[in-house]
Amino acid sequence: MLDLMEVNQQITKMATERHLVADDMAKRLALAVERLHLESDRWQEFVDKLAMSKTSWLVATIHEPLNRTYDLPPRPETVTVVAADGSQIMPSHHEVIPAFLLNIATVVLHYGNGGGAAFTSTPSLFYRDEDLYLDYGGERVQVTGDLLGMRRTLMEFGSLIEQAVAARKGGDVVCALSDGSLILWQLEGRPPDYRESMLTDYLACLDQGNHQDVPIIGYISRPRSRDVVNALRVGLCPEDAPNYDRCPYEQDERPPCAQIEGLTDRRLFANLLKAGERSQVFGSTSRILSKYGVHRIGFFYLHVGSEIVRIELPQWVSANAALLDLVHAVAYDQAQKGMGYPVALAEAHQQAVVRGAERDLFYDMVTAVFRQRGAAMAVSPKNLRKRRMTV
Repeated sequence: MLDLMEVNQQITKMATERHLVADDMAKRLALAVERLHLESDRWQEFVDKLAMSKTSWLVATIHEPLNRTYDLPPRPETVTVVAADGSQIMPSHHEVIPAFLLNIATVVLHYGNGGGAAFTSTPSLFYRDEDLYLDYGGERVQVTGDLLGMRRTLMEFGSLIEQAVAARKGGDVVCALSDGSLILWQLEGRPPDYRESMLTDYLACLDQGNHQDVPIIGYISRPRSRDVVNALRVGLCPEDAPNYDRCPYEQDERPPCAQIEGLTDRRLFANLLKAGERSQVFGSTSRILSKYGVHRIGFFYLHVGSEIVRIELPQWVSANAALLDLVHAVAYDQAQKGMGYPVALAEAHQQAVVRGAERDLFYDMVTAVFRQRGAAMAVSPKNLRKRRMTV
C-alpha cells in the first residue's frame, strides 16, 4: 500500500529542487541564445571549428547562420495527408500460447478535393516458430522487447508508404507522417546481420517515397535532442580544435562547455522561432545514418504555436524546395487541426491502440478456441492469480 504522507514529503522536496534548477537553466539559456547569435555572425568559422572538433556527443551539422528562420509557406489547397501507427499484444509464456499480435492502423485525410477520410486497422497474429524467433548474431532468440518493436516499426512504415503511394498514383499531392524519429537509433550496436536486414526493409520504404515524390517525415513532439546545443558547447571551448578525449579543462570545477550543458534544442529555439516559423535544416551525426545513403536524415525545428517540435526528413526531401515547403506547411497545419498535435497521427493512434480490456479478451478468445478443439493448454498460476486478485 502506498504511503501517501511519505510521497507528499518527497514531492515537496522535488518541487523545491526543481525551482532551483529552473533558475540555473534560465541563466544557461540566456548564455546559449547569446552564443547562437554570436556564432551566426561568424558561422563559416564556426562550421570549420565543428569540423575539426572531436566529441562523444551528437553535434548538428550546420549549413547556414544558426539564427536564420523561415516563414510559414502556404499549404496547397488540395493535399492528402497519410499517417500510420501501431500497437501490440506482447508474447507471454504465462498464457496459453506465446503468440503476439500487432495492430497497424493507417489514416488517409483528403483536403480540398472532397475525398473525405479513410481509416484502416489491421491486426496480424504471429504464432509460428519463424515468427516468434529469429537469427540474431549467430543465435536463435525470441522476438520480444526491442526486437518486437522493430518489427512493428517496419510494418507501420510498410502500411504508411502503401497508402501514400496509392494516393500519389491517384494524382494527389501527398505528405506522409510518422510519429517519432526516422533515425533507427535502436539498430546501433546490433549484430550486423540483424542490422542490415532491418535497414534493407526500412530503406526500401523510403525508396518508394523518393520515387513517387512522397515526402516521409518523422514528427517528434517535446523533443529532448541536444544536437544544436552541443554544437554551441563546442563553440564555447577556447581550443581551436577541441578534442574531448584530451580535454585540458576536464579537471576544472566547471569546464567552459558545461556552461550550457543540460539545455535542450527545444528550449533554445523557443527563444528564436515565432509561430509557424522553422529553423534551417540541420544534419544529424548519428552513426547509423552512414548506412542510409540518399535517405540520410536531417531535421528542423518548427514552432507549431503550442510547442517547438522536431521534424525529421530524408535528404532528398530537404534538397527539394517544393517538398520542403510542403512538409513545413502540412506539419504546421496538421498541428493546428489537432489542437497542438497532428490530427492524422492522433487518429492513427486511436485506431491502432490495443487497450487492456481488449488484451484480456484476446487471450480469452485464444483459450476458448483451444478448449473447443480439445487442445492441451495451461495458463500459469501467476497469471490466473492476477486476473482474480483478491485479498
